[in-house]
Amino acid sequence: MKHRLMCLVAPLVLLSAPMAFAQARFQQVNEISVKPGQELVFENYVKKLAAAADKAGAKTYWTAYVVSLGKPGATYRVALNFNSWTDREAWSTIPAMMVKAYGQQEAERMMKEGGSATERSITEVWENLPNQSANAGGTPAAPGNFVRVQVVRVHPDRSSDYEAMLTKLKPAYEAAAGKPVIGRSVLRTGANSGYTYRRTQQVGKMSDFDASSGPELLLKHFGAQWTAMSAELNKMVTFRQEFISTRRADLSRVAPAATSSR
Repeated sequence: MKHRLMCLVAPLVLLSAPMAFAQARFQQVNEISVKPGQELVFENYVKKLAAAADKAGAKTYWTAYVVSLGKPGATYRVALNFNSWTDREAWSTIPAMMVKAYGQQEAERMMKEGGSATERSITEVWENLPNQSANAGGTPAAPGNFVRVQVVRVHPDRSSDYEAMLTKLKPAYEAAAGKPVIGRSVLRTGANSGYTYRRTQQVGKMSDFDASSGPELLLKHFGAQWTAMSAELNKMVTFRQEFISTRRADLSRVAPAATSSR
């Protein structure tokens, strides 16, 4: 039972190097579904984890979000960054951090409390695609207050074609007056890895999403060509999903160096 509990809770937060959010090669995203009515219990547990990291002096940093639109119930997403699998191999586990901060008995009690509030968790690793991303040089060192995520799955044999098309789209975003920062990444660990793609756009306030950054921007840039390009993209795609998340600073633990610059 104890092993099952650790497996359930441990994926939430692991050790992450204190690097700028947008500069890491990889990003691990842990998505946690919380039982109805247990949101405050779960959030209290996450805050205790942050306190444990402080007490243990851990180099543990993460950014937490709650999905506002596009997913059912209480869905939390926790993002951790790393530049190589060697870096990730050095991560410590939550149980070790909790025990060091609170002692064995209290750590087990807290983990049981947090685990009882969760319904399921999924862990994925995404790799940045700098050649397909746009205006990344202007990305702030800290995450925005809101992030719009679009997940697209393509036919397994069309992944190279899809990436080539994304490369063609990049100049449209870079030429746009608003210079929208569009991040692109491909799923490396998780279901349908290798041909599942993610588009992210972070903003400071929701009204920023009113600015053109989608099909209308591409139509303006490519003109009549966009109709054929759009049709070709649609032929490749087998699945689409979109949602918006709100950053929760109270559930995050940001590296000191990143705090001042983001």
